[in-house]
Amino acid sequence: VGPSQEALPAIRRDGYAVTRASPELRLLSRPVPTAGRPPATTARRERRPTPEELRALLAAIGRQHLLLIDVDDAGKYRVADVAAAVFDGSGNAALVVAVSGLDDVELSGTEVRALGAQVAATAEALTAAVRGHRPAQPAADDA
Repeated sequence: VGPSQEALPAIRRDGYAVTRASPELRLLSRPVPTAGRPPATTARRERRPTPEELRALLAAIGRQHLLLIDVDDAGKYRVADVAAAVFDGSGNAALVVAVSGLDDVELSGTEVRALGAQVAATAEALTAAVRGHRPAQPAADDA
């Protein structure tokens, strides 16, 4: 939870969150191929991870710092998703707009920022469409 809380000021500032790709996150979000079958033939026959596999994946993900905070425009990043909240009339997050499935390509920092800006703009437009508003920014001591 600590790393996520540390990322909140940057997420609030930028209006979007970037989740780094990781092998464990990828396994968690995609079915595990059935043993003994080549990947090409398992498209419809993939199995879900067992409870033990899920616990191990969640434990590994919990130890990782997956939220990207400082993006260097010249850097290269493997990104799992870019997401932004849509807020309702009370300033509560009502839903999340996200672009996912990006972990197969390496993006430059400039591309990550541009994609984040597009996702944030979409979320802001949806917030306005439902007559919502962003919540008030917390005091510097609370961030």
